[in-house]
Amino acid sequence: MKRLLFLSVLVFALFTAQTPANIPELLDIQKLNPSIILDIRYATPDNFLHRAVYPDARCFLVKEAALRLDAVQKELQTIGLGLKVFDGYRPLSVQKLMWKIMPDSRYVANPARGSRHNRGCAVDLTLVD
Repeated sequence: MKRLLFLSVLVFALFTAQTPANIPELLDIQKLNPSIILDIRYATPDNFLHRAVYPDARCFLVKEAALRLDAVQKELQTIGLGLKVFDGYRPLSVQKLMWKIMPDSRYVANPARGSRHNRGCAVDLTLVD
């Protein structure tokens, strides 16, 4: 139970990370922790848009969020679990393209407002064993 509480606190911290006023440092999750599995569907046509919108299957996050994700992965490994990441930082140009393909706020954030993905503060993930 203690470990799950720890995981919950760290995941909450990921989603509430604030970006600084200056340009944030983005870290490549795989370079930080290669044991985190990537399944970046937006680099393939196997997603709800039915087309690739990323040139490469990579995941970037602001430094604070990336370090917290790394800590979650390390804690999960102690109980035989891990993380699989589907998406992280999303450039505004990609957000605009996604909105052009699917202009429905139930699925895509309106680029006029942006999203935490555009700031490198959000990560779509799941647990794996």
